[in-house]
Amino acid sequence: MMRRLFIPIVAIALLAVAACGSNDTTTTPTTPTPASPTTATWTGILPVPGSVSRSFEATQAGTVTVTLTAISQRPVAPTLGIGIPQSGASGCVLTQAAPAVVSSDPVFRMQVDAGVFCVKLTDTGNTGSLTFSVTLVHP
Repeated sequence: MMRRLFIPIVAIALLAVAACGSNDTTTTPTTPTPASPTTATWTGILPVPGSVSRSFEATQAGTVTVTLTAISQRPVAPTLGIGIPQSGASGCVLTQAAPAVVSSDPVFRMQVDAGVFCVKLTDTGNTGSLTFSVTLVHP
């Protein structure tokens, strides 16, 4: 009779010990760290009349700023714009444009989704070429 009680008691004890030896690990969810913004300086010569453009890629959603940091003095301010590049030689189709005035404040500060965008500088009211510098910060 003792042997009949001993076997079930040992089996129950073994199950209890096995249940206590769990290998559960707790994981803490992590939030991905956003990539640092990319800063690019675009300098060049703008033929007048004419326009120049540059494409850039926002690798994730975030804020884009476009700042005109230098431009040759002209009686008529050129136009600086931001938009979507077109395939082929069609250039940059602007979604926003403003007079290109040198400032430490951005001409544009806007939220964008990930994608390809462009910046365009246009001058039709002056004569002779002008030099410029634009600082572009994007995700």
